[in-house]
Amino acid sequence: MALRPPGSRSNIDLVIFGALAMGQVLLLILGHVLIGYLLLGHLFSLGKGMPDVVEATGLPAWSLWLLIVATVAMDGWILQLKRQARKKALQR
Repeated sequence: MALRPPGSRSNIDLVIFGALAMGQVLLLILGHVLIGYLLLGHLFSLGKGMPDVVEATGLPAWSLWLLIVATVAMDGWILQLKRQARKKALQR
């Protein structure tokens, strides 16, 4: 017999994991927009790069670099999970 009846924690879990998922999606979107802006600015010499972003957002440069690192890490994590799923599907 289960320690808790089914559905007793589902609302709390839904709220927690929903907030985490929304945060991760927001992190990916903002990180990719920042990476795209910096790459396009570098390729077409449109501005000074990171100093422009720091001036426009008011955020410190280290936090923007941390956002880029977190985005690249999450991209790697997603790629790894896709590879594992493909490998598991081939083994069936």
